[in-house]
Amino acid sequence: MIPNDSYQIISYEQLITAVENDMQESDIKVAASFLIDALNDWPTFNLFEPKELIIELRNDVRGKLNLENLKLHLNELDFGKENNSHKAESLAALIELFDLDNKMELEALIHKITLHYLQK
Repeated sequence: MIPNDSYQIISYEQLITAVENDMQESDIKVAASFLIDALNDWPTFNLFEPKELIIELRNDVRGKLNLENLKLHLNELDFGKENNSHKAESLAALIELFDLDNKMELEALIHKITLHYLQK
């Protein structure tokens, strides 16, 4: 399943630049930093873009990419399998994004980060 095209999603390069240039401490900046961590921790080689991560998660996680399902998926990971510790690190970072709004889905949270930084 592909990401919802109604959401504008920031690129990895734009995200890095935006966080580096953001001199204010805010919940959005903290969430954006966690998104960067999640992208860097995800074990798929050459995966950098938030859209690519969403696609991978839609293949891995049952149901919507909401807080409850991401926590459930994290708890169900088999750490005996290769790369699952990296997935766990990435999922833990993504779960932190829900401090912005625990009722939204992940894609909507990333869209919120996108709007914040691309409007500057």
